[in-house]
Amino acid sequence: MIDPTDQKVSYLELELEKIRLKREKESLQPLSGALKKLVDKFAPTHNKDAVDGIQGVRKIWAQVVGQGISKHTLPVRWKEGKLTVNVDSAPLATELKTFAERSIMKNLQEEGLDGIHSIHFQNGPSDLNSDLNN
Repeated sequence: MIDPTDQKVSYLELELEKIRLKREKESLQPLSGALKKLVDKFAPTHNKDAVDGIQGVRKIWAQVVGQGISKHTLPVRWKEGKLTVNVDSAPLATELKTFAERSIMKNLQEEGLDGIHSIHFQNGPSDLNSDLNN
């Protein structure tokens, strides 16, 4: 730090030193804050509980794909930008993967699902209660 009592120090140097100290103080942040920013940037789904994340996807799923397709599909996993969706028929899974994956991802992003980079369509039950019925 520049000593303000030193007569050789100009007013401009003092002001520049004040600005430098202010910037330095603003840039100091707890390590937890810096880590949270990194996690949010590189792994956006890790800052939320996994159950809350998939529930959020399920809430907007029918709006994004439509009622007809949503009756035959069920988002089951949302992790690290990859969405896994159960589809109750193999031909529908193939059609969705081949023809609709990009548009579905774009629509999910528009609805607020940040960080999605791929969708994996797999054969499986499209009803949450299917295991209870068996």
